[in-house]
Amino acid sequence: MRRFNFMIDAELDELLERSARREGVSKGAVLRRLIRAHVDPHGNEALLGLVGIAPDGGEHVHHDDVVYPR
Repeated sequence: MRRFNFMIDAELDELLERSARREGVSKGAVLRRLIRAHVDPHGNEALLGLVGIAPDGGEHVHHDDVVYPR
């Protein structure tokens, strides 16, 4: 992991602090998640959005019917 040093204003820092508290993680963890979502919006986490959306637990359902509904 690499260290970065940058400045944010007090209002943004407060919003970041609230978000970190709400999620139960560090401000750094919130920033890493947000940066990842911004620079790699279709990364591996996009696949997690598909988990569990198939009807009836997904038995005998073709993936195209779930990903590309008619």
